[in-house]
Amino acid sequence: MMPQICSMGPGLLLQGIHKHDLMTGFMQNRSYPDVLVMGAGLWHMLHITNVSDYGVALQSLRSSVLSFLPFSPQLGTDGPVTGYVSVRSPHLFWLGMPMLINGILKTDEKREKMSDEMWHSYDRALRNSRLL
Repeated sequence: MMPQICSMGPGLLLQGIHKHDLMTGFMQNRSYPDVLVMGAGLWHMLHITNVSDYGVALQSLRSSVLSFLPFSPQLGTDGPVTGYVSVRSPHLFWLGMPMLINGILKTDEKREKMSDEMWHSYDRALRNSRLL
């Protein structure tokens, strides 16, 4: 059987539209992907350009993703919990933001919005969200 792979698009992912429908569908159907691939930093940096909004969206995404994993963060991850049925857990991947090379950014808008300072701000927001 082929693994089920789900990739979440960057814009709708953080705006919550696609994320809500996707997570609700997983829970209602009790059918979860084997692999979930996500990423959004560069898209958000260029089109939204609001680090605070990005951080809040990542925290919301983290809550949504944790809600369908077959464990509770309150229980810890030290080992199996007795009395629970073993459940297959999806593999989660976050596509990190590549290092930006300002010299190859083609437009003034990209050079302005995608500066090293902004890249580091977005990277900090990702780390602070505890999504990873």
